[in-house]
Amino acid sequence: MKYYYPTLLLCLIVCCCSSENEDPAIIELTPDYNKTGIITSKDTTIFQLDDSTYNDIRSISFFSESGNNFISLYDHTSQSINIYDWNTHIRTVRINLKTCLRSSHLYKVSVYTKNFDSIFVTNNTNLYLLNKSGRIVNKVSYASSPEFAWPFFDTNNPAIKRNNILFTAVRPFVKETSIKSIKKWKNLYEFNIDEKKTSLNINYPKALRTERYGHRFLRSSFCETDRNTFLLSFAGDTNIYETTSTQYLRAYKVKSKHHATILSPMTDEDFKNEHGQKLYDTNYSYDYIYADPQHHKYLRVAKHPIEEKNHALPRQKRQSIIILDHKFQIIGESTIDNNISLDQLFWANDGHMYCRVNKRNEYSVSFIKLLYQE
Repeated sequence: MKYYYPTLLLCLIVCCCSSENEDPAIIELTPDYNKTGIITSKDTTIFQLDDSTYNDIRSISFFSESGNNFISLYDHTSQSINIYDWNTHIRTVRINLKTCLRSSHLYKVSVYTKNFDSIFVTNNTNLYLLNKSGRIVNKVSYASSPEFAWPFFDTNNPAIKRNNILFTAVRPFVKETSIKSIKKWKNLYEFNIDEKKTSLNINYPKALRTERYGHRFLRSSFCETDRNTFLLSFAGDTNIYETTSTQYLRAYKVKSKHHATILSPMTDEDFKNEHGQKLYDTNYSYDYIYADPQHHKYLRVAKHPIEEKNHALPRQKRQSIIILDHKFQIIGESTIDNNISLDQLFWANDGHMYCRVNKRNEYSVSFIKLLYQE
């Protein structure tokens, strides 16, 4: 018996320190890149902006209430939430965050609107629940460790709510030069809003936590599947990952049909000379993932590399959408014009897919309808 307590203590130490999720086996389903495509239509929906609202829209939320459809736009420049009737294009609600939150709290703000009574706002200290009048209904403070592990929302990282539990993405503010820090970092924030409890879950997959690729390739995007699981996509990984709220379940190989290169890790010299942007620009990346619940499909956005000789020129990476069926099998890939912003893609309640277009227009926010082509 004299060895019992030391042994138990050792087991507890090992269990507490070993917080990495085990990577699942990779499932490679035979892809068919030509079965389904995505094309743009001539149908464009335009919302005019007034003098107090800018085109700096950081997140878009679509929701229905009392038989009407609404779109919520978070304007970062004016720090305002603007909710429009989708059909009439008339703004019905404007929330000035400078009024309902003190100016000192408007740092790293993100917004996601579930409905008029559930408007979620994050900054660098708290998750807030607002109603349409801008009143703070509830507030949950973040975990104290690790430092800078802040939740956030955008169009490709929604607020996913199950009863009183809210799930969000985590800003990738991990120390990009430290393998130790990357191994400890989590990518899914869980909030128990009623009990004001939080937890951080889901490590980076092995492909990203054993080498250093820079923070741009550590970005993640997630969505909810029709299996009641999550689907995570990391910019620097050709796999997507199906998870519960706490652990990996399955991995699926989902890459562009043109992708034949291997991403090389950054060296100390690369970090010293700030070559991270060049590495990102000249390699494939997978920046966003979306769930289409009505058509039981999933979309992964691929960004194609710029040739190294053209890297210094002012140009964007080409983009395409990889289409997956309900089994996460590739059924198509379509190139999308760069004037269409695939970081702001959503579905209306009629099942139609929309994406922001003409983002530089200062006087309006426009959405173009995208269509599947079988």
